[in-house]
Amino acid sequence: MRWTCSRRATTGRANRPRRTWSTSTTPLPSSASPNRRRHNTLIARAHAAYDVDDGAGSGVASFTPTMDGAGTLSGHGLPSGQVITLLTELALGPHTFMIRAVDHVNNAAVSSVTFTIVVTAQSIQDDVAQFLAQGMIKNAGVANSLSSKLRAAAALRASGHCAAAANVYGAFINELQAQSGKGVDAAAAAIMIADAQYLIAHCP
Repeated sequence: MRWTCSRRATTGRANRPRRTWSTSTTPLPSSASPNRRRHNTLIARAHAAYDVDDGAGSGVASFTPTMDGAGTLSGHGLPSGQVITLLTELALGPHTFMIRAVDHVNNAAVSSVTFTIVVTAQSIQDDVAQFLAQGMIKNAGVANSLSSKLRAAAALRASGHCAAAANVYGAFINELQAQSGKGVDAAAAAIMIADAQYLIAHCP
């Protein structure tokens, strides 16, 4: 199984990261012969790219890809090459992409890759820019207000002033709560609130 990542954001802004994607992998079963890669980079979307091959055996009868145990993600399936937008399709924390394969004599095997989605002080600023571009933040004034708070919090965080940074992130959260469903789409507000809470809990 091969899991590859793209650095092009869904808004078309190349190399504008959102979250950190880090993976660990488990030994591969004999029914799959993937090229396995490890990633630890800032990306905005990922591609699920995999091959299932029984080699000289009886041949692959069927295989099922899943993400965290589900065969679909955000209403779409998980065929090889499927683009996954990390900002809106996967929550923070660990995830497992898995393929279960069965050959024509009912031998079964499983291959999986585990990865974790986290947030950075820069990536949450890119959230604001992306949601503004998508119309999920209704106007530039709201986006500028949110971005100014994030820049201030990032500077404090970088200098090791975690408590002060937490206060500014708290003000960012309060503004989003006030704007949710008004100047900011409720789903976008919830994502950014969760990201800010992550940064408060993980400083530096």
